[in-house]
Amino acid sequence: MGLAYVTNSFAAFVLGLLSVIVLNSDRTDDFPVSGLSTKTAYRHCSLVSFRDAAWDQLHANCQAVHVNALFRHGTRAPSRKNVASFQDLYDRLRSRKHARLPDGFLDYPIPFQDADDKELLPRGLEELYALGRKFANRWSDTFQFTPSNVQFYASSVARSLQSGHSFYNGLFNLPPLTPNRSLPCAPGTEHTPSLGSEGDQKRIKIADHLLRFFDYCKRYNEEIEKNKTSVLEYTKFREGHFMKKIYKTILKKHRLSKKSFTKDDIYTLFLACAHETASQSDSEPLSPWCGFLRPHYLPVIEYMVDLKQYWLKSYGYDLNYVQSCPLVGEMLTQILRAAEQFKAHRFNQSHPALHRGTFWFGHAETLLPVVAALGLFNDSVGHAHPVKLLAADFPQWLKKLRLNPPLPTMFRAGHIAPFAGNLALTLYYCPHLASQQKTEDPWAGFVIEPEVNGRTIAWPVASPVQPPTTSFPGATSASLSRVLSHFARCMPTIYDDQKVCALHN
Repeated sequence: MGLAYVTNSFAAFVLGLLSVIVLNSDRTDDFPVSGLSTKTAYRHCSLVSFRDAAWDQLHANCQAVHVNALFRHGTRAPSRKNVASFQDLYDRLRSRKHARLPDGFLDYPIPFQDADDKELLPRGLEELYALGRKFANRWSDTFQFTPSNVQFYASSVARSLQSGHSFYNGLFNLPPLTPNRSLPCAPGTEHTPSLGSEGDQKRIKIADHLLRFFDYCKRYNEEIEKNKTSVLEYTKFREGHFMKKIYKTILKKHRLSKKSFTKDDIYTLFLACAHETASQSDSEPLSPWCGFLRPHYLPVIEYMVDLKQYWLKSYGYDLNYVQSCPLVGEMLTQILRAAEQFKAHRFNQSHPALHRGTFWFGHAETLLPVVAALGLFNDSVGHAHPVKLLAADFPQWLKKLRLNPPLPTMFRAGHIAPFAGNLALTLYYCPHLASQQKTEDPWAGFVIEPEVNGRTIAWPVASPVQPPTTSFPGATSASLSRVLSHFARCMPTIYDDQKVCALHN
């Protein structure tokens, strides 16, 4: 009893001290636009590249053969339900006499009032077009992407399909797309970008079973997605000390009552602010909706949102990412076929039959599980037992956030799946490695380098020390043979969707 009292008192002291540091600061730092979780704009992603000796050797001595990349759709509008909550909060705040509201708030239009439900915004089209140009230029010294040597897949959801079209036009240097709400997106069909000559056109195939695997996994739907207890850590934090501190501060600062502003309204403010920040140009002033959120509130709200992402879409439960194996397995199978082709054609870079790339367009719910399936940004690396993201871990997370250089294993949703977030797996051939490796390895010399949002990362499977440690958390590339062996459970010949996703009585 006495020990529990001392422990609880000490915890309260630590939380109180930290809240003074985090929440009572009067700093006027720039608004942390990189801390908006999955609503972060691609251009604001603050992920830092991890570099090692393997990276230097790879880019000095090896040649790219094939690229397999998964994209989240670009910046979108919020849901109509979200917009209705913006209107409701606005009405309550407007009716509150003597409230101290941010400059321009009452005269500002309700954010996204005229937008369709979750529609891809012009900013989203721009992001994917720019990424298409970037991918085209990245490997132009080694090979050229053409409609005959690449494949495109998208989910049937309009924003993902439109993102694929915009990327396509960027990749082939066609005119940028303009917003088009009537773009067809029926499942089971193929879509051809309407710009460019007939010879320049390439069909984008709908692949919901791969890109929306979370819709097809019944066990995930019932045991995790619809189960409120699966996000218990998120709920604890949402109702905990730090969020209560923000709530009380907003009430006091803006002279609001609990009737005119509830605890749930903090997230409504965050959503409105984040969506507006992502969609605006950097030269525009911040939305008045951001005026309620002092810069030092954002790490707290970001952590709350990330807890939900973590437990629903990432390492919280194995099923979250194991269900993505059909897509992971298909990506690795295509990479393997590209290696087979390159080897069969005697490592001839100019051979016209080589498959140069596959580009997939899905959602945050696609990207986060795939990244976890590959073992990236896993806080458990270097620990004897799994380390989960917990409500009580915010102080430790905040310390990690401030480290320079940053920890390469830290989970942060805005680093992984901002709008237009992407994972690229590039197959390289390294002649110098082929001569050094065992001759019985049929894939000697072939190496895979993963990049997340254009940054190289520490891949635990590639670490020279196995299992990886905090000193050796990973390397920037791994041999094809090691990757195929490590992720064999995801390959089509082994993965059993019925066993993984079927409901158990």
